[in-house]
Amino acid sequence: MGMSQQIEKKPYINRHMTVRIPKGMTDAIKEFLTTEQAAKMGFDSRADVVTAAVRKLLNECGYYNIEKREE
Repeated sequence: MGMSQQIEKKPYINRHMTVRIPKGMTDAIKEFLTTEQAAKMGFDSRADVVTAAVRKLLNECGYYNIEKREE
């Protein structure tokens, strides 16, 4: 394949990471996700719940400004 036929690859940007939380918490999150309350709040996955919880904690402690950082 010649240089003109190669497809330019875009650089991969790592936007996520993996963290570990206690199994009891994951069980509680799974149970919560089956509720109407979770659906009304727009939560579809464990990641959604954990992200919202971390965002809230960091915002309350002054380390994450929701208005400036929302994606």
